Order: sequence, then structure tokens, then C-alpha cells
Amino acid sequence: MQGVVQDVIAAAKAKPGSINFASSGNGTSQHLSGVFFEQLSGTKLSHVPYKGSSESLSALMGGQGPDLIFENLAPALPYIKAGKLRAIGVTSAKRVSTLPDVPTVAETLSGFDVVSWQAIFAPAGVPKPIVAKLSGALVNTMLDPEMKSKLVSMGIEPSAMTPAELATFQKAEVEKWAKVIKTANIKLD
Repeated sequence: MQGVVQDVIAAAKAKPGSINFASSGNGTSQHLSGVFFEQLSGTKLSHVPYKGSSESLSALMGGQGPDLIFENLAPALPYIKAGKLRAIGVTSAKRVSTLPDVPTVAETLSGFDVVSWQAIFAPAGVPKPIVAKLSGALVNTMLDPEMKSKLVSMGIEPSAMTPAELATFQKAEVEKWAKVIKTANIKLD
């Protein structure tokens, strides 16, 4: 498995635009992941937008045009386990426990760290002690062994942050993706 990401980069450099990557639509995290990959690798891929993950995954598995996809692990994992998709790299900075033998893209392409994340927000005026209590309960839930095991089985690597850590992470994500979008001159349709 090692070296496949390197092969994709080499092929894309040899024939710019010849490798098609699917996404669930223009401006989605899958689309931006592909653009980020291009920017870090110095390659040019051809973006093929679909109307959602089910369409893009079906097109890839059916050999209908795209050569690869940057997809969230949760919807792709059942197809990987069934042998209908081949995982060539995970986009997180660390390997995932459900696919420990699949390298990270960052093992080949330094700085490539793309994760799908969710957060729970409260209105701005909620008192800090209540936010702290809610945050503590959420952290305990996310780190509960049974909950963690269930999430991992679905391809989700759970993590928990304090409100301050989330604010720092969110700021960094906004800055990273704003730069990707600006550099690629991506506009809304």
C-alpha cells in the first residue's frame, strides 16, 4: 500500500488533468480536499462534482469516470470492507484504527491533514459555568469506552476538545480553508 499516493502524484505530474477525482459537489469538503491535495503536491487533477456522496461513490465503484475520491471514512468504510473500494490513504494526520495498514496521505505529502469534524455550539450568552458543565459531559460521553468503540466501528475517530481548544482549532481550520479557496479562486455557483 505504501507508495500509492506517490504514484498518484507522479501520474498527475506526468499528465496534468488526466486523473479525475470525484466529490459530492462544488465547494464541499471532498472538493476542497482534492484542491488542497493539488496545491500541496503541485499537481493538476480534474474535478468531477456529483450531487452527493452516494452518487460520487457509485460512480467510482461503477467505473463511470472518476479515478479516485476524497471521501469521509464513514460512508466509504462498508465498501472498503466489502472490497468494492480500495483505500489508498487516509487524510487525517494519524492512521485510523479501523484501517491501521492504510497510510496517511501526509506520510507522502507533508502537511496534508484533512478531517471531518462536528462540534456542538451553544448561544453566545450562555454562562461559562453552564458551558463548562455541558462540555465536561460531552467529553465524558465521547471518551466512554462503549461510545468510542461504536464510533470507531463506523469509521469515526472520536476526539473531544474543551471550548478553548475548539475555538483555536476552528480558527486554524477557517484560515487553512480560506487560503485553499482563495489560492484556487473557488467561487460559489
